[in-house]
Amino acid sequence: MRKTTVLLALLTTTIFANTEFKFANNYFHNGGVNTAKIQKIMNDDIYFQNGNQFLQNPSMMSNVTVDTKDPEDKNASSKMVQTSLPNWPKALEQFKKSVELHNNPISAYQGLHIIKTAYGKNYQMKYFSTFSEVLYNNEKNICEAYIDFGETLEKGYYRKKDLRRAYQVYSEGLKVENCKKGWHLNILSAKQWNLRKYK
Repeated sequence: MRKTTVLLALLTTTIFANTEFKFANNYFHNGGVNTAKIQKIMNDDIYFQNGNQFLQNPSMMSNVTVDTKDPEDKNASSKMVQTSLPNWPKALEQFKKSVELHNNPISAYQGLHIIKTAYGKNYQMKYFSTFSEVLYNNEKNICEAYIDFGETLEKGYYRKKDLRRAYQVYSEGLKVENCKKGWHLNILSAKQWNLRKYK
């Protein structure tokens, strides 16, 4: 039994060491700093690895049939095609475990993206709160860390509202070089302005 477990662990490590986590790359593209610590987490955290497999490995994704006919052509015949889509629920469960056990900011980032894209904050508010705090505490170069954690504090998602602290978090975000342009700047500025009396 022990030999089988060790062999499985070695095979899993080898497989994942050669895997490019396409969805996780968004973390780095949006400002996440690629440190030795982050690389170690990515290599050691099986829940992070499993979560990404549910997002990009066709054998672990959801198989669906979609109609690819031209929607504007009323006379077009149906063209049914089998395809694989990310298995959001299973990926999210893996990212929850990753954050709980490894405090993994990349899993927190990906979990937030899934919640905001596939479910909405109200559906997974407890984990929106947890993920936003873990991302904020571990990555100071991603603008969403300030936007999401500030909102968690401002709205009181699974915690007591703390408007003064929310104002501080939004203000911190405005000092980050990545957040001084585009939509991040607009959102952080507006949120800070709305809480200006808590300065």
